Amino acid sequence: RKRIMLLGLVIVMAGGAITALANGTAMFTLGRAITGIGFAASFGLAFALLASVAPEPAALARTVARWLALQTAGIVLLCLLGGYLAGISWRLAYLVSPAVAALAFVWCLKTVPEAKNDAPGPLDVPGMLLVAVGLVGTLYGVSNAASAGWTNTKVLLPLLLGFGVLAVFALWERRHRQPAFPIRAFADPQLM
Repeated sequence: RKRIMLLGLVIVMAGGAITALANGTAMFTLGRAITGIGFAASFGLAFALLASVAPEPAALARTVARWLALQTAGIVLLCLLGGYLAGISWRLAYLVSPAVAALAFVWCLKTVPEAKNDAPGPLDVPGMLLVAVGLVGTLYGVSNAASAGWTNTKVLLPLLLGFGVLAVFALWERRHRQPAFPIRAFADPQLM
């Protein structure tokens, strides 16, 4: 898991560099897609590695809560920094993610333990597909809101689809024996 997380961070660095150096729409889109793949790998693995950092249930709930709080604060601060840098050059703004990924790579090498699942279960393909479709639909709807307005069908339909699929995802994960995302963990008051 640690190696895949490190690979994801390298992919984020590469995707950000491609985006910042883009000389056209195709190269820019390729860079953003590569960055998204890297973020998906590193974000998912960061969440999965929390169990090896804090294996006891009470400690895990506190660790996840801290991780989510730090992540939220980091996103806000990095968006502000990216917005400021975009005022100087849009290319600088797209170098924020690779810079953070490089710092995370060094930190991960030094502090994150290797984690292996000795009894891996079947891959939760339906769960992963549901969350992917739900998130893409929701993000697509939100991204259209700036140009089309919140009441436009280009916004409402993807949002309804995205939220609907995310609701199905939540139901699927609650009932699945080995879910891709342990949604039952959110019943813990410390995590909430």
